[in-house]
Amino acid sequence: MAYKIIRSKIFLKNVIKVNSYIENEWSLNSAINFQRILDEKIAFLSLHPRTGAKTNKGKNIRKLNITNTIKSIIA
Repeated sequence: MAYKIIRSKIFLKNVIKVNSYIENEWSLNSAINFQRILDEKIAFLSLHPRTGAKTNKGKNIRKLNITNTIKSIIA
């Protein structure tokens, strides 16, 4: 059974910013690939909700690393 993934407004704004950055600094193809990877991770999390590290923000909130490259840009 797949679980519903709730995306916050902050998450959605950040995804738009990251995609814009990737498209402007790298290429449209890179932005499309990032979005594909993100969608795959979200789908996986929906099927396997205990995947990822627990956060201190809530009992059932998990976090996942999308790609190492993006993680180093945002940090």
